[in-house]
Amino acid sequence: MLDINEKTHIATVIGSLEKIYNSARMNGQLYPEEIYILESIYKLLSGCTTALTNKNRRTLLALYNKILYRSKYICPSTIMEDHTVKPKIKFIQAETQDCNQVIISPKIFYWQDNLSSDSTLLVDDAGYMSDKPFDSYPNFILGKDINYIDIGKICFLATSTSITSTFKILDSLNNDVTHTFIISFVSGIKSTFFRSQNIYSHGIINFKIIKLI
Repeated sequence: MLDINEKTHIATVIGSLEKIYNSARMNGQLYPEEIYILESIYKLLSGCTTALTNKNRRTLLALYNKILYRSKYICPSTIMEDHTVKPKIKFIQAETQDCNQVIISPKIFYWQDNLSSDSTLLVDDAGYMSDKPFDSYPNFILGKDINYIDIGKICFLATSTSITSTFKILDSLNNDVTHTFIISFVSGIKSTFFRSQNIYSHGIINFKIIKLI
């Protein structure tokens, strides 16, 4: 089982090589090291499925994404499918009071990671979203005022989506800020996860999240 969408990875590598080649034509220097590392991690994730533990896979994918989105020589894709861990077996209760992570109606969760936390590898863990506030898609289309009381990166999780789903995120001035978020599809819970690249401080911020497809 591939941990990262193969077509997305290949397109990223090809685009990055073209970028490095064009840059080398201008300044005469090549910087291919990070592409080699990215390719090595991909081969480990896709070819060593029996040797790697779930913790190994999570660590490797976190490193892959860090290189992908922070390197100035890599051309990242907007959306990557997260297949890092094989689907977990979750126990589902029939009662209406069920507290397991069973997502029924489309909604958007929102929260803030502080400077020492990262929700990227936790959003599909059972119960992780149980204490997170949420609102409906229609309310987020109109605009949602969110009061942030910490310092860190902000997160959204839009449920009932697919890998082909696309979104637009607007700030209070209707500026398109979608590009300031790292967006990934979490296949285990069929949801799209957004985490800001910028750090936000205390205050009330209005966001509009619009599902395009």
